[in-house]
Amino acid sequence: MLSNRDMAKLKTKLQVPMVISDILKGEETLTDDVQYGLHEAISDLQPDSALLAITMSALAIAKIYSKASPGMKVMGMECDKIIEDYGTIWLQHAQNETLDQEQILDVLTHTPEDLESIAELLEVNACFLRSKDKQAAALCEILLIQAQAHALIADEFMAMANEVAATKNAMPMPVGTGSNIIQFPMQARA
Repeated sequence: MLSNRDMAKLKTKLQVPMVISDILKGEETLTDDVQYGLHEAISDLQPDSALLAITMSALAIAKIYSKASPGMKVMGMECDKIIEDYGTIWLQHAQNETLDQEQILDVLTHTPEDLESIAELLEVNACFLRSKDKQAAALCEILLIQAQAHALIADEFMAMANEVAATKNAMPMPVGTGSNIIQFPMQARA
């Protein structure tokens, strides 16, 4: 389980959750420039970092409205799970600690699904918030757009990684006795 100190480190390094917390507290205003800045900051992140930034931000929203809607409570629980799954490894990587490659790959293979999952929850909760808090609804919509975009990126990244792994693991076809391949002599080109 991540400590409060680890959560603070994540917020500080990712910055987006801090900005969203400030907006929710009324310390910052959600202007067009801030919206653009949030989109740009999240889109510049790698999918795993974006997933953490999105879920930490969504968790801040869910904590405020968890008693107002069961959907918010579910989103909060999903955010807690994702932050727990990715946070420790992300912090270890950020601090240049040696990591188990198999553990990293196991977590990263779930990134597209986790982004899609949080996107669905953000979409449902954005609808709920439109009548209660337009600013929080707008934040959910920003996070939703970014979660959907990063889900596509993560899916493509995993497809390429699987393709590279399959190519590396492919065995050359044996030629000679026991094979049904006939070797043709190479002709010299003039």
